Amino acid sequence: MKKPIPGQKHHWFPKAMAKAWVDSEGLVSRTNSRGLTSRKHPSAIGYSPDHHNILSDGGSPWDTTFEPDFDAADNAFPRVIEWLNAIANAHPSGARINPVTISSAMRAPLAECLASLVVRSPRLRYLSEKHVAEFQLQTIGFEEPRNLHQTAGANLRRCQEPFARDIRTGGKFAFLIAQEDYFVFGDGFMSNINPSPDRGLNPMAVTAFTPRVAVLWFSPTQYPSYPEGVTISVSKNEVAMFNDIVQIYAKDNLFHLGSPPRLRTHSQNSTVAARAMADRKTVGHRS
Repeated sequence: MKKPIPGQKHHWFPKAMAKAWVDSEGLVSRTNSRGLTSRKHPSAIGYSPDHHNILSDGGSPWDTTFEPDFDAADNAFPRVIEWLNAIANAHPSGARINPVTISSAMRAPLAECLASLVVRSPRLRYLSEKHVAEFQLQTIGFEEPRNLHQTAGANLRRCQEPFARDIRTGGKFAFLIAQEDYFVFGDGFMSNINPSPDRGLNPMAVTAFTPRVAVLWFSPTQYPSYPEGVTISVSKNEVAMFNDIVQIYAKDNLFHLGSPPRLRTHSQNSTVAARAMADRKTVGHRS
């Protein structure tokens, strides 16, 4: 059993990935929910103490950590980002969609990286703690929730391997290529994957890996096996909509390259969410 280091900084915005978001001075820009922007070294952002530790009050022989579960992903990020940049550069000029072949040698590390972003996301941590609290109050009958961080962590530690396996063995990819402007990365992103190793119906997740490339993975009940993936050229307006959607799921961290994103109010986010849902239904109908 791996022993935890209490108080250790665990990055949910992996340092190996954050290096793709640095500016000319080697710093990453972060804008919070109050519109304040700061610029820091990649290792000094996107982390939470004990995010992947399971600790008991006062210490216990059973205290552990699942931080090592993400070692494979962290080692793979440089290679995956290099490959994403290569397919983005190879996208035909003027084309909207282009098929992409994904070898098993590349799909495996891509799956590890995407799964790790889902499992590490503060949003999934929030959902895990929320579900634990509801279970304790409504099913067990506790007067107030107990040990949420530890119990939620115990649930999340079971997720990396099955999530990565699902992405590696099924579903399809779309790689969104920003031709103008840049994507943002948040401390939450659009996904219907729940904090449980059980496979949900039609799982999907979409998040930026670099300011220029976002990765969408989805697994409908039926789909053609070829192509495994496509690159899609997206316009400046579509990048702006993507960034607006990220704000629906994020809380207080938006990482970006260049100018800070336009912040949305709660009512504006509700409008964006409704538009995104309508667009998804339209795409599903057309397919």
